[in-house]
Amino acid sequence: MLLAFYILLQKLNNKGCSCSSCSNKGISWSIKPSNNLKANNNISFQKSNKKSDLYFILTAGLIPCPGTVILFIYAFVLKTYFAVILASFSISLGMGLVIFASSFLGVSLHKLSDKSHKLTNLLELISPIIMFILGLLLLFSAK
Repeated sequence: MLLAFYILLQKLNNKGCSCSSCSNKGISWSIKPSNNLKANNNISFQKSNKKSDLYFILTAGLIPCPGTVILFIYAFVLKTYFAVILASFSISLGMGLVIFASSFLGVSLHKLSDKSHKLTNLLELISPIIMFILGLLLLFSAK
């Protein structure tokens, strides 16, 4: 909640766009040439192949979800293996759907906000308010 309040105060104090091109306060530009800069020839942008991407996805999937681990501990204690396997499958589908939807929404809003700075400013103002309200709901729902 404090983070959301801090973000909201920063947005209200700036009164404008917070993108890097609009808010370059504190940055001083110099036109003096610098001889200390060296060309970086070590960077190469190569197209990755699908096989290495698949290895990355499979190795990232090897790390178990903590909630699923707790469910399997209960499964061993209560001897309810089939119900826990179904619950784990449901958890993974639900998380996958939410992650896909949020990334799709993020990319769509980013494309839309490039065209309209009013939408960006509105989202930057509404987002910390929603975060603060959700924090309050979590705080007051705890018993």
